Amino acid sequence: MIRLLSRFGWPYRRLLAVVLVLVTVQALTNLYLPNLNADIINNGVLKGDTNYIVRIGALMLFVTLPAGPVLDRIGLLRLADLDVDGP
Repeated sequence: MIRLLSRFGWPYRRLLAVVLVLVTVQALTNLYLPNLNADIINNGVLKGDTNYIVRIGALMLFVTLPAGPVLDRIGLLRLADLDVDGP
């Protein structure tokens, strides 16, 4: 399998590296969102701190943007440009 990847994947090594980075960023941001949600409940809702809820909610939105359709769209658009027959 490694031999096949090194043989046929070599022309696409930059694209594969970009996709690997994007998937890693997406996984990390998806794992961070439940922590932010718990933080909002523990420090915002229970204490009645509306300002804290808004600040962490904005941070959740900021974290969600790269985790969601933005990174998927960039990756999928670039993958759609690949020539199936090779370089």
